[in-house]
Amino acid sequence: MTVFDTAVMTMPKAIRPSGINGTKNDAYLYDMVSIQKGLPPDLMRSASELVLSALWEKFVPILGDDSRAIEAVASSIAVSNCFCALEKSALVGLLALQTQDQNFLNFGFNDLYTRYGLWRAVVKGMALHFLQHKPRHGELYVEGVAVIDAARGKGVGTQLFDVLMNFARAQNYKIISLEVIDTNIRALHLYERLGFRIKKRTPLWPANKLIGWPFKESILMAYAIN
Repeated sequence: MTVFDTAVMTMPKAIRPSGINGTKNDAYLYDMVSIQKGLPPDLMRSASELVLSALWEKFVPILGDDSRAIEAVASSIAVSNCFCALEKSALVGLLALQTQDQNFLNFGFNDLYTRYGLWRAVVKGMALHFLQHKPRHGELYVEGVAVIDAARGKGVGTQLFDVLMNFARAQNYKIISLEVIDTNIRALHLYERLGFRIKKRTPLWPANKLIGWPFKESILMAYAIN
């Protein structure tokens, strides 16, 4: 599942042309924000805090909101599987990707066991596994999108999606997919404006009650690459 927890945005004019291939350091400059493929390793903790803050409905009921949760998310990150928005080297936005070969977040049982103990590691591992999506051939899956509060409404999320779609075309993907929860109507409407269409609705009962999720349904959406 994924949550796009950010305001409706308009896209500013790009200073540098879109497209992955042929751009220095895979970077795209939009006014004061640079969109980059991959996460600088020194920003892993910032990324973890951003994920837990913006996507709290999904992760906090499982991992909690203390330092253990921040460390668990940070240690699970595959830095190559994302686009990040940077402003003066500070992380302001993140779009996490999942391919057939690699997730952005890769929670290991041993790490959960070290942080939470045996029984809690088993329960948390099962809950996290429930969130997994298995992309098909030609499918690029968005694990999640997060933008800091101060950058919302400034086009960061839309910029991330613009770069994502150019990347998907350049890499010959056929479909971009994501999931949004039923309580995030703003995100659902934004995705529809970006060209995503609803493919499937999945009721989450009784898992949502057992885990403590405040939402009832997951909505799978897809964008066909032309």
